[in-house]
Amino acid sequence: MKKYKKRLFVSVIVSGAILVAGCGQSEDPTEDPTAVETEEIIEEDEFDEPVIDEKEMIREKTEELSHIHGLEINPRNPESYLIATHHGIVEYEGPETAYYLGEMHDDFMGFSRVADTSYLMSSGHPVYSSDLPDPLGFMWSEDSGQSWEFRSLLGEYDFHALTASYQDDHHILGHALDFKNNFASFIFRSKDQGFNWDRIETNGLPLEHHAVHDLAFSPEDDSVIFAATVKGLYRSEDSGVNWTEISSGNVKGLAVLSNEMVYYFNETNEALSLWTGDKSETITYPSEHGSVNYIVVNEEGQLVITTERSSLLLQENDDRWNVLVDHGKVQ
Repeated sequence: MKKYKKRLFVSVIVSGAILVAGCGQSEDPTEDPTAVETEEIIEEDEFDEPVIDEKEMIREKTEELSHIHGLEINPRNPESYLIATHHGIVEYEGPETAYYLGEMHDDFMGFSRVADTSYLMSSGHPVYSSDLPDPLGFMWSEDSGQSWEFRSLLGEYDFHALTASYQDDHHILGHALDFKNNFASFIFRSKDQGFNWDRIETNGLPLEHHAVHDLAFSPEDDSVIFAATVKGLYRSEDSGVNWTEISSGNVKGLAVLSNEMVYYFNETNEALSLWTGDKSETITYPSEHGSVNYIVVNEEGQLVITTERSSLLLQENDDRWNVLVDHGKVQ
């Protein structure tokens, strides 16, 4: 069982919710209309990661899903998958078995897992019947998506991509849209698991509205980050400040295996590829399921992908794919 440090949370006020790089805080944050309450983290003794009682889990069986916004391996079961959708988080458990998890049936976006932990993070928009502010800011789950903590930026920013460092699970990078200022698009960094954020002044990364589809740290070095964008696959070697283009085109999903090994999908030429530093090798997949939007690699080294036609596919070998969800229908 993994050990984690216990965190005590002490309420404090942070001006503007975001500490923008190069800008100081207001001398009196209580006079700032954008000030929000956040938490100061005090590390204490270690504790065991909570064990989830499956009998108490809220799960609603479903035979279909649609409008996919994220894909991750289930931290409770590496042979099943968590899929973020426009209507909540779906767990694909196995043949003909899928469930909506928890009580939130909101539009989840920026969905991502913190590597080697049960922690999940997301953002998005509330369902129409909800009383929650729009957007949902930065959300955090420590029970595999059963419940979510609204940790910061509620009603202010919507993250379309989130990624956490393999070396430091407090270090998170996100691509966010500012709902109060014409949907301006930024890259933000948190060093405390999403309670506070700094804006990164980037160079070379396209940041137009909806320009960044996905972000991912390299498992080898958290100064190396990759971005899937409407103008290509990009890489930063200085923690997200300066970016260079690796491959042009409208790049959607990506899965990063090392500093120089990345799976990605280029919608411009409809190619699923593996980049290995000096070349890209095309991988055949059943294109009748539509463009690939999210990619993960499971513990067996197999590719698992979702598509914009709401399919979930598992690569059995170079030529064969197992269809787990077919155009929204659970198989």
